[in-house]
Formats: sequence, C-alpha cells, structure tokens
Amino acid sequence: QQLPEMFNEDKKCPPPQLLIFEELESEGVRVAVTRSGFDSIRCSSLKEAKNHLKNPKIRVIILVCKSKSSKGVSLVSVVRKFDPSIFLCICCESASFDPKNRLQWFDEGVNMVSNCLQSISHILSVILQTLTTHLDGQFQCPYCGLSSLSEDQLWAHCPMYHVNHTNEIKVKCPICRKRSPRFQVHLHNNHGPPGRGEAPNENHDPDVIRAFAIVVVRRQSDGRFLVVQEFANCGYWFPGGRVDPGETLTGAALRETVEEAGINISIKGILHMDYIAEKGNVRLRVIFFGVPLDESQSPKSIPDFESAGASWIHIDNLSDVRWRSKEPIKWFKYISENGQIHPLSILSERK
Repeated sequence: QQLPEMFNEDKKCPPPQLLIFEELESEGVRVAVTRSGFDSIRCSSLKEAKNHLKNPKIRVIILVCKSKSSKGVSLVSVVRKFDPSIFLCICCESASFDPKNRLQWFDEGVNMVSNCLQSISHILSVILQTLTTHLDGQFQCPYCGLSSLSEDQLWAHCPMYHVNHTNEIKVKCPICRKRSPRFQVHLHNNHGPPGRGEAPNENHDPDVIRAFAIVVVRRQSDGRFLVVQEFANCGYWFPGGRVDPGETLTGAALRETVEEAGINISIKGILHMDYIAEKGNVRLRVIFFGVPLDESQSPKSIPDFESAGASWIHIDNLSDVRWRSKEPIKWFKYISENGQIHPLSILSERK
C-alpha cells in the first residue's frame, strides 16, 4: 500500500487531520489534541466515521470510550481494513488499568491504549512532526505500507506503530534487504542511530557474559504487581532487561522499570540470582524486589521498542492474561505468601 495521493505530490505533506470518535465526551482529550497541533474532527457514529475515512488527510483516530464495546471494535475493524497506516489510539480508563482489557484492544489492531492525556498529546506531537516533514525517503514500512520514509523515520515508525506485531513471519528489511524472523529487533540494532554507532545496540559477542536485571514491583496500598506489555505480542512480563556497559545491576533495574513501565521505584531487596551457561548465550540474572516511589504515578502508555505499555495486576487475576512465560506468576505468588526477600547488602557493586 502506498500513501494517499496527496502525500506524494511534492514530498511535502499538507496539514494532516485527526478524528476523535466519541462514545464518551472528553474535554481533556480535545485539549490534548489541540496542544499537539493537530487539526481535529469529532464524530460519534460509525456512518460518520466511514465518511470521514474517505478524507486522505485523516492519519490518526482517537476512540474515547468508557469500556470495550461492539461499536468501538467495529470502528477498529473498519479502520484497519481501510488503511493499516492510520494510527489508532484508545483513550479508555478501564482498558488502561485492566491488563486483560488492554491486551484485547491491541489484539483488535490498535496502536496505543492510554488514559494519560500528557502521553496522548506527546505521541500526537511526534506523529505530527513526522507527517509534516518532507517525506523524500526511499523506504516503505513492511507492515502498514507507509512509504517515502527515511532510514531514521522507518526506525522510529515501526516500534511506535507496530510494537505489538508478532515476530513469527520473516520480513525482508527495506534497508539492507535481509530477511529476519525478528525484523524489529534487526531494525533497531542494525539501522538508525544504533546502526551508525550513535546509540547502544543489543548485538553481542556470544562469548561475553550478559547481565540482566529484573524487578518484581508491588504497590503497597492494594498489593497489585507491575506488569509490562511486552514487545511483539509476547504478552505480559516483569520490568527488566540487559545491563548496559558501565551500569550497575541496581541502576539497570531502576532504568528498565522507567523505560518499560514508566514507574520510578525504590529497590528493597533481592529475590533470586542465577547464572546460565548455555553455549553461545552465557548470562547472569538478578531478580530484585521494589516498590513505587509514588503510587499515583501513571504507568507508561506510549508504545516504543521497549514495550507497548504497562499496568498493575491483582494476584487473583493472573490467569486472565497472556504471559511471555509463567515466571512472573511464580514470583508474584511468592511475594504474596510473604516469601523471603534478601537484603541488598549480599550484592557488592562497583563501577
């Protein structure tokens, strides 16, 4: 699929527009859209929405709703069949706070689920900047067909628009033409700023020990646990990731929790340490226990290469959602049953 005709005339985009589909009126969403700079149109019926989709300027749609409804699901289905390159954001309090509902919306084909107006305004500003830039690149997104992207635009576009796209199908990289079952990982590490050596990448020497920091985060007020909606439709998991060069394990745990879940935490202790010596994949893992510094802080909802977002889950609802692996369930139950938390003093760290 190519960009609409109007986007290819002189490689300069006219001002794009945004459609607010209101099942529930929200002055806050309207203000967030205005602050982003987008020109917006409002409607509340599927018939109106279908007519507006004929306008090639519509590049973003925000569905404002109280809960998941048949009308909302129908809208997503219509938009995806009409143009997969339209950015579709769900603004819904229940979906933002319920991990199961959140994942269901992504499975329907949306790009973002959020109830944070600041996050919505930010992502709209980023999209608007891209769409009003000279699109004179030579690359096309292999997922939605958005074309005329530069290398850096494609590098930023894919995780923002397609963070939940699975890695099951081999995709030919538009830049180097290599096929990879993990295209987005390939794109992130081999092209754009990391590919030029301007930012860290995850490519590693198989003989080098890799260290990982993982965190079980529990909210003290209600006992809920922090879960991250993983990249590439992998389900939920802990916050955590690889330790960067020159970084301590605790420093990596704090950083990864902010990057993947948007929550600032205090690390209180250590649950487990393991050393895995597989051929070509030697790694050290430390699982920490932490609590949020501010329990009112909203979890992340802006999709990027790190994650699709995050949420809090109750111990009674662990079976309701899809997991990257069952390991989080083990540790959430362990903490809920007052399992031992080892002091941080057993870990000696030096830079």
